[in-house]
Amino acid sequence: MRMTGEDWIALIGKLIEAPEVQAALKEFEISANGPRMKSGYGDQPVPKAGVTIFFKTAPPRRTKQVTDIQFSREGLEGGSPYTGTLPHDVRWDETCAQLNQRLGPATHTAMVENQRWEFGDRYMTVDFTQDWSAIKKVQYGLSSPEMAASFGKI
Repeated sequence: MRMTGEDWIALIGKLIEAPEVQAALKEFEISANGPRMKSGYGDQPVPKAGVTIFFKTAPPRRTKQVTDIQFSREGLEGGSPYTGTLPHDVRWDETCAQLNQRLGPATHTAMVENQRWEFGDRYMTVDFTQDWSAIKKVQYGLSSPEMAASFGKI
């Protein structure tokens, strides 16, 4: 089974024990336990797919919950780049100006080549090339007021 962008996004909000999460981890030969957690957060690169799965510790059982998926144009750890569909029909070759015209102005812009959009209880950040002419990474996940408030701060 080859996972689509929709399949990856469907994992967001699910606990690590969910059949869909376990199937994805198994497909890409990743431990069913997922990543080691540090301060309640952890990330699991999936080099064969060009994505990273982000987890946080979810109460009350302190289990892991998928919070974000990051798609990489350049690949991870020598693996393949992500070639599937991206959230909100983003395309790797879109410029910052094109994306802002199509999605509306970003809700936050960082000092680096990064912008953030809010979509209800979800967010999307986009990392651009240094000249803002193309996209390097797209991260999509559960929005939180704390994260939105800290975006762009060092």
